[in-house]
Amino acid sequence: MDYSEHRKLFFRKYINDNILIHQRKEVKQRTVPCSIWLMEKFYSNLSIKGKPLLTRMAAELFGTNQGFPIEKARRELGYKPNVDFYEGMDNVKIWLHQIGLT
Repeated sequence: MDYSEHRKLFFRKYINDNILIHQRKEVKQRTVPCSIWLMEKFYSNLSIKGKPLLTRMAAELFGTNQGFPIEKARRELGYKPNVDFYEGMDNVKIWLHQIGLT
């Protein structure tokens, strides 16, 4: 297993263990935008403070591949990260806890 595959598995496990609370369920693709629209309207019409549990931006972020390989930067620019992937994920976990999201 190469580094990028290992990183994807680690990140998926991190999300499942630390962020996702409910069991994952498959939904039809058309259902998601409609559900988000209803939730946003519900919050705005009832003047609920804060953001809805699901927003268009969140759906777009979770539906987009967030992996960015750095091999080319390492090869052509000599880039070397200050922290490795695992230390970075540990830092994210600590930060999410500090801001009250876990």
